[in-house]
Amino acid sequence: MTKLHHELFAIGSCGPRPLDFPEGLDSAAHVFDDLPRGIYEALRTFQHNRFVGLEAHLSRAAGSMAHFGMSAPLEPSDLRSALHTIATNFPGADSKIRVDFLERPADSLGTDCRVIALASELHLPALAVYEHGVSCKLVDQLRRERPAIKTSQWVVDRRPAQGGTPDNFESVLVGPEGHLLEGVMSNFFAVRDGEVLTAPETGVLPGITRSIVLSLAARLGLRCREQSVHRGELGSVQEAFFSTSVRSIVPVVRIDATPLGAGEPGATTRQLMAAYQAYCESEARPALPAS
Repeated sequence: MTKLHHELFAIGSCGPRPLDFPEGLDSAAHVFDDLPRGIYEALRTFQHNRFVGLEAHLSRAAGSMAHFGMSAPLEPSDLRSALHTIATNFPGADSKIRVDFLERPADSLGTDCRVIALASELHLPALAVYEHGVSCKLVDQLRRERPAIKTSQWVVDRRPAQGGTPDNFESVLVGPEGHLLEGVMSNFFAVRDGEVLTAPETGVLPGITRSIVLSLAARLGLRCREQSVHRGELGSVQEAFFSTSVRSIVPVVRIDATPLGAGEPGATTRQLMAAYQAYCESEARPALPAS
């Protein structure tokens, strides 16, 4: 496994219980590969044990479980309490927490719980990524069968196209008719003639940060539209960016061989990045209300 600090938990009504990692893992995230089917949520902490959009994450998880045909394994209050404990006790400044809700208990980990959480030391992209933007590539062969649901299987399916290289920070999924839908781990936005565009929610993940960005853009007086960009229209796109709860807003300055605008993060993207940062600073809250 990587040198980042990781902690694994089974979460039941009595709170989180530490679990041992199986031997021989190449990555801590692979601990979920052999577990029963399920859905997951991923979020990060701010100021050590505060979250942004936690209620929205929990609501989306409940909806995903219902669509998936799963019963909820925990009361929301028990899950909030467990997240508070995990975040508060985690060493270091901030953490990324992935929570999986399983169809069946995670017997292979020695627990009868159906909720497994992985807390990892938060590792954000380098500052240069946010200052200068990234390149990404389009991928046609990969499809999400149920884009509205964050299935644990999708984490495995996307790995061949995940990116993580200088010329492909993160791949962008392209629909059958050539429209750019979303990143394999993020929602995708384009800016054309001052208008902020993103694919309709009916065909992509209803991202928590996506919703916040659209709300912030409206508050800033920016024109917004839920419309995807066709790959043949990339020459008319001046700016683009990814949005995700963990990495926030990441500017995109090149797609395949096409530079966007001046080849650096544009004014609209920077405006939204600043607004989102301010939003997180003001809206981050503990998982449990102050007693």
